[in-house]
Amino acid sequence: MNWLIFALVVSVTLLAVAYALIARRCPWVLGRKFRRGLFPLSGNPMTYGHIDIIRRAAHRCVELVVVLGKNPDKIPLFTPEERVTMAIRFIQEAGIENVRVVSDSGLQIDLADQLLCDAVFRGVRNQKDVAYEREQVALSSLFRPSFAKKVYFLRARPEWEQVSSTVVREYARYGSVVSQWTASFIEQTLVARLGRWHLRLDDAPEFLAKTAALADAIVAELATRNIKAKHVNFEQLRDRALNEDSPAGDALRNSLMSTSGNELETRLRKQAMRLYRAELLGYKGILIHTGNQDTFIHGSELDQNVMLHETLDMRSEQESPKAIADRICAQLPKDFPTHN
Repeated sequence: MNWLIFALVVSVTLLAVAYALIARRCPWVLGRKFRRGLFPLSGNPMTYGHIDIIRRAAHRCVELVVVLGKNPDKIPLFTPEERVTMAIRFIQEAGIENVRVVSDSGLQIDLADQLLCDAVFRGVRNQKDVAYEREQVALSSLFRPSFAKKVYFLRARPEWEQVSSTVVREYARYGSVVSQWTASFIEQTLVARLGRWHLRLDDAPEFLAKTAALADAIVAELATRNIKAKHVNFEQLRDRALNEDSPAGDALRNSLMSTSGNELETRLRKQAMRLYRAELLGYKGILIHTGNQDTFIHGSELDQNVMLHETLDMRSEQESPKAIADRICAQLPKDFPTHN
């Protein structure tokens, strides 16, 4: 029996060695065109569009190396170590196995030579990207004339053509949902990095006055602890939109008598969201939401970044502003913005 087990172990080991040798010398035998591919990007943060390109590139290689570099024209939101950690988790959650993630700030041509890559993949979303990448390949070819033969462009699928790291960051900065473009854990990391957390109080019509008063009390309590907080009341945003001294405000007032209820609500929602985004612009701290959020402003635009969801008839009436502030402070990171 022992010799059978020994023979089985030896056979499996030899098969593994043979597989590795075939993959290294003849990747096409295993259905792979390249031994090792390189996919450079900034990943600040990584999106589902990046994951789709990585999956397609990895399918062509025995091993794909994803290299997270630094774009000198952009200020990174995350450190190289953070980007690598997030990329590894994102790729693992996507179920892509033959991928290695590294960080490097050098030239692509040097890294491709160092890792003995026989393919370099570039993701392109539109003709502007194609023109830019071709220019970069031409410049790299001045240093290494054979480099252009290794470069392969992978066109983004239609559903990801408008999605980029910049789009994800900016939409998150304005408080919009980005989980349709990137992983939920990255969205949460973005929210924390932007230094803005949201507290949403119950928006039932019978509680609107009470929740507004509670929100003001919570803001005052947090101020005593040097924590930045702001109360955004969506009913007040509605009134501001109607009374605003602007062409948009004039158009809303003129449409009060001539526009149907649904169409008027749609116009109000559009202008209120504009005012809401203005509240978020450059703000770091806690935003406390009150008012009829779901019916007046699309709830889906507020569902992320919600730290707590208070309900007056279940919890808030039984808790003081101080108790609620205690629970908020217990969840805040140590580097959360203060009034200083």
